[in-house]
Amino acid sequence: MTIGVPLVDPDWYVTVERGSRAGERFPLVSRLTIGRSDDNVLVLEDDMVSRHHAVLERKGGRYLVRDLGSRLGTTLNGEPVGEKAALVNGDEIVLGVTCLRVVGPPDPTTIDPGDVSRAQTMPRGVAPVHASSHASVCRQCGRKLMAIDRFCGSCGAKRS
Repeated sequence: MTIGVPLVDPDWYVTVERGSRAGERFPLVSRLTIGRSDDNVLVLEDDMVSRHHAVLERKGGRYLVRDLGSRLGTTLNGEPVGEKAALVNGDEIVLGVTCLRVVGPPDPTTIDPGDVSRAQTMPRGVAPVHASSHASVCRQCGRKLMAIDRFCGSCGAKRS
């Protein structure tokens, strides 16, 4: 293992849904710093974002978002981020005018029981819930949307 190289989790990434880097995808590393300064992992060209605005970091097997004392703050699903907040698949993080979507492994309680490949990986004792009871479809690209999705993770269209 090389010292100084952040660990990448292939199951987690963020997509930029709105802002100067819209459409780009960034894998989550053990510590992903976000801001205008060139020393951040994710550099944003957004005048409403601080030089060192926020950080996404892995702690105890889960990812957290933490605002770094930015002037205008960071929101998670429309709510201001306090000291730190846990992230789940589908979360929306807004910094200035930039909107990021968190993409991670699916919640095992929303796996379609007809999907054998995923059903076999569910933890014991967790009963699957049919995905259609929690999902709708993006009108632009046809991708399934979960109840918490406000934007399509594939095409970026706002949920109607």
